[in-house]
This record gives sequence, structure tokens and C-alpha cells, in this order.
Amino acid sequence: MSNLTETLVGKRNQLVLDVLEGKGIRGISLAEVYAIAQRRKRLRMVSSGEMASLNGAAELYFRERLRAVSEEGYESYLALKEGVEVEENTQKVLDVMDESGIKGEFISSKTGLDMRTDHGEIRKALYQVLDRRKKESRRDLERSFEPGRMREQAASFTLDFEELANQTTYGISLRKSLRDCVSKGTPLNFYYYLCLRFRNEEGKLGIHPNLGAFKFKDLYGGTQTRAGDSKEYQIGLVEDLAKATRGLNITHNLLVADFDLVKFGERGVSLFPLAEEYISSVRKRVSGDISVAGNRSFFQRDGKGPVRYEEVLGSIQRNDGAFVSVGEVERTLEGTQEKYSVSLGDWDEGANREYVAHTFARNLLEGLEISRREGNPAVVFFNKRVKLGESFNILTQPKVPIAALPIYKDNVGGIGLA
Repeated sequence: MSNLTETLVGKRNQLVLDVLEGKGIRGISLAEVYAIAQRRKRLRMVSSGEMASLNGAAELYFRERLRAVSEEGYESYLALKEGVEVEENTQKVLDVMDESGIKGEFISSKTGLDMRTDHGEIRKALYQVLDRRKKESRRDLERSFEPGRMREQAASFTLDFEELANQTTYGISLRKSLRDCVSKGTPLNFYYYLCLRFRNEEGKLGIHPNLGAFKFKDLYGGTQTRAGDSKEYQIGLVEDLAKATRGLNITHNLLVADFDLVKFGERGVSLFPLAEEYISSVRKRVSGDISVAGNRSFFQRDGKGPVRYEEVLGSIQRNDGAFVSVGEVERTLEGTQEKYSVSLGDWDEGANREYVAHTFARNLLEGLEISRREGNPAVVFFNKRVKLGESFNILTQPKVPIAALPIYKDNVGGIGLA
């Protein structure tokens, strides 16, 4: 089973858990899911003969309840069932016990949905709703494409990608790009950002130069282990998506985020050779028509990085609000300080400000550069949310679709480690 298929199954299983917990699902009516599950359960009970035996079980249940209230009433009820007239005072006892209501309550308790035991029916009901909606969406999508042998393939890819993504911004633009790709032959270029594998040995910045497993001592002397499963999964997922679009005018570009080292100043720059080794190992691992490059060289202009880099960087260092709001910079500074102060021993305010300034400047200008390249772009991060995409789109016009894909298949919505 491919990473793509396994992840889609995993995401659906997560939706089942959400339904069992009564959580709302965007675009899905829980009432509809529960009604279908209830109907499926009743049909199963009818076909298995369980429903036929419920009336007898309900009769026994009522008798037990009646006997607990009144032995005399219980005896009179048995006589009544045999056609014997019941004394007035005993009839009053029977009137107090709502026979039809108690039996109905018992039957409902057996045929109603139980979130603890009927998760199989709920899962099938949810899948039925999801499959119907996907079929309807596929039909509508295919109608929006020009007739041709590729429109079914493009529609399937679109729906799988949307189901796969943890979050997407400007998803309508991505659909339009796919229509242009099928109907007009306009190139669609996906840019996937693959993170470096940091190993901050005893609080000192470092990276691992390949996709293999490794261990290191953290700032507090504890042993940390990185198996490399998440990176293998992410690369495999890109390969699956490339296979799904084979024949379409779509390119898949894997960008290793080696510019992240620049954000750490001189100590990061000194690790460039290790980053090159890592990029080389990724390139050897990737199969198919997928290009691999470090984002530092991919966007290089005359050895100086993207156009206007120093201008934008200076603005953010001053926090003058010209490109990014003052409040957003301050919030990011706070979050970054909290993140790296517990993993790097010499992390201070100056290092923190340098890191944040380079992060925003690079995101703004890489987003702008991507939007200006030939064809229609789409940017993909492996993360739970597309928060990073907000700064990618500050300067772009039109806006670039941004998607967040799962980091690893065992935690389809979570944050993983390299």
C-alpha cells in the first residue's frame, strides 16, 4: 500500500474517532451519519434474526421490572396474559407500570447506537457519506474540465490531495490551476519544502547529513533518537503524488530547506557542507521525475539570494511594519525564543531576532519568486497547519495555494520529528 493510500485511510480513521467523540466535521452532518449507522444496525439485526428475538427479551425484561415493584402485580400480570380477570387493586399496579413504554425502552436500548460497541457501523456510515460526497465532487470536477482522457485523472488527484491535506489556503486557486493544466495545458508546479535534520548535540547547533537513524545528547543530557521515518514518509508521499499526476503537465520540486542555516548566523553557515551531503542523500533516494535542490541555491540570484532581500530583511530587523505587522513579528519572536532556548545553549535575544528576521524575509521573497515563475505554483509544507504560508503570500498577487501535508502516517494531523 502506498504512503498516499495509507495516509488517506488513516485520516478517515481519525474522522471516525472524531465522530465517536461527537466532534463536528466540516461539511459532514453527524445526524446523517448517525441515522445511516442506525439503519445499518437495524438491517443487520433483522437479517441475523436478532430483531425477532427482541420482543421475547423485552417481555422478560418487563416481567422482571414488574416483579421488583409488586409480586402480586406480577402474578396478576401472568394471569392476565392467560385471560384471567384481574382484581381492581392489582390492575392499578399494572396501570402504574407502562408496559409498552418499558418494552419500547428496552428494544431501543438494543437497537440504538452505542458509541462503545457500534463503531463498525458508524465507520461504514461515515465512509458511505464521504464516498458519496467524493463521487458528487468528482462528477462536478470532471464537468469543469475540458473533455479529454486526463480529466478523470486530474479530478481524482484533486480530491485525493484535498483529503490528504491537513489544511489548505487558496484551495479554489489550486482547483483552477488544475483545470488550466488539463484544459489549456498550463504548467502546474508543486514546491515541497523538506526540512533539514537538526541534531543539537548538548545544546550546540548541528545537522545530520543523511536519512539514516541517529542519536544525540540534548541540552539537559538526555538521549534523543531520530529514526528518519518521517523524512522517508514525506519523500514517499511526494513520489506517490508524482505518480498520480503522470501524463499531466505537472512538475514536482522537492526543496530542501538549507537556507534555515542562514537564520542561525555564522554557526549555521559553517554547516553548509553537511547540508550539501544531506541534499545529495535525498537526491539519491528520490525516484521518478522529481527535481531536488536546496532552497538556498534554487532561489539564488548572482550569489545574493532573492531580489530585494536586504531591503526586506532590514525592514523586519527594524520592525517598521512595512512588510510584516509589528505585532506579528513580536509574536513570532516570543514563540521562537521559547522554542530554541530549550534546545540551544547559547540562544539569546540577538540570535532570536536574527533568526526571525531572516525567516520572514526569506518566506516573503521565496513566495514572490515562486509566484513569478512560469506556470501556476502550489507550495506544500509538511506540517499540521499552513501558518508559514501566510508570510509566503504577503507580496504575491495572485495568491499562491499553500497546503500542509501530514508529517508521518502514524500521526496524520500531528507534529513529527526528523
